[in-house]
Parts: sequence; C-alpha cells; structure tokens
Amino acid sequence: MLETISDVGWGWLPVAFGAGLIWFMCKYLMIVRRQRRSWTTTEATVGKVWFRDNSASGGSHGHFFKYRYTDLSGQEHAGEGSPWFRKPKRQSKVVVRYDPDRPARSEVAMPLWGELGMAAFGMAAGVFLILVGLSQGG
Repeated sequence: MLETISDVGWGWLPVAFGAGLIWFMCKYLMIVRRQRRSWTTTEATVGKVWFRDNSASGGSHGHFFKYRYTDLSGQEHAGEGSPWFRKPKRQSKVVVRYDPDRPARSEVAMPLWGELGMAAFGMAAGVFLILVGLSQGG
C-alpha cells in the first residue's frame, strides 16, 4: 500500500501523455479519412505568395499564399494556405480539398503519404513515451 502520494512517482506522466498522443493521432486519421471521402478535390491556381514572420508574437510564420478554385457548380472561390513542402510559384497549380456542402471552406491537400507519415510518427512517439513511463515503474 502507498504510504504517501510521492510513492506514486512520475512514471505515469509519460504513459498518460503517450496514450493521449496515440488517441489524438487516431482521431486525426479519422478526420483525414472523413475529409478524403466526403470533400471534393480540385486544382487551384496560386495567386499572391508572401512570407509572414510572427514568431516573436507567437503567431504563425512561414510562406503563405492565396489561391482560387472553381467548385463543381462552376462558382469560383478563394482561399489562403501554407504549403506543406515547398513554396509555390505565382500562377502555379496546387491541389485543394473543399467541402461540397460549403464550397467556400477549403484547405490545401496534403499528400496521403504525408498524412499517414505524420500519424505514424505521432503514434510511434506515443508508444515510446508509454515504454519510457513503464520502465520507470509507472
């Protein structure tokens, strides 16, 4: 029986964090699957490209760009995104996904291998944290 709360130790913390990370990655994969099945993929044309540096204020930083795409009904929409792998050139083409129920809602599509790779890396990190916690007697 435990004498004091300090007898529990800190081994439970990486176990809990690792389990939470695995749960989050599974939820991420479910969202990706739903969007890939229900959202429509189309090609968009890149407009303005710029670099934003808000790192000092805690905001996002990096390259951003505006894009325009046409939905299945022929209506044109605009969006803003950040490239996953390299900065696009003006007037180049990118793949976007949009919600057919609300076509103005869109995102730059990450390749499937990128989404699966990110999930696998997150799950592997979760398993590692669980093993570290269990090795500490958590």
